[in-house]
Amino acid sequence: WDIFWPQLIQGAGLSLLFVPLTTVSMATIAPERMGYATSLFNLMRNIGGGIGIAITGTMLARQRQSFGAMMGERLTIYDPETQSMLAQLKAGFVAAGADAVTAANRAYFALNGMLQRQAAMVSFVTIFRGLGFLFLLLIPLVMLMKRPKTGTVVDATILAAPRSTKNADGQRDPEMSATQTSVGRSGIHVHLTPPPDRRW
Repeated sequence: WDIFWPQLIQGAGLSLLFVPLTTVSMATIAPERMGYATSLFNLMRNIGGGIGIAITGTMLARQRQSFGAMMGERLTIYDPETQSMLAQLKAGFVAAGADAVTAANRAYFALNGMLQRQAAMVSFVTIFRGLGFLFLLLIPLVMLMKRPKTGTVVDATILAAPRSTKNADGQRDPEMSATQTSVGRSGIHVHLTPPPDRRW
């Protein structure tokens, strides 16, 4: 459950983030340019994600070293708590079958591992907190997004597969033309003009 609930909350948060963001970003794009817009949107999202991962990874490594150095200043052989911890670790390794020298070395390595784990945990918490504040500062930018216009009529003949709209005589065929779409909040509505009544 310690892994299930964080993953569930993270998945719900990503769904609530990317779906509205994609919808708002593509709402003002003309249908004939939707393919290019989605490609550019995905490209910029991947580039931004790569840059963000690189920055957070660098910050995590530096914070881990910084916090490790700060915590390591208190781990001295003259500290009673450090001496007690080393004695307990050494006794545990001796009880496991190691000799005194090997047990002492393993105790030092184990204490260093505990220090690095604590430094990593503090680094993760610090970076997570910073990213949370950054997202809070970015929330007002949502107000700068424009609401898509409703009822916009766009010629949608270019959306169809390339085909000729003229008959064999070189005249425009009404059955193959007069196609329009209206883009609204509910989606793209295609309107086909019925062909004229032909009498033979």
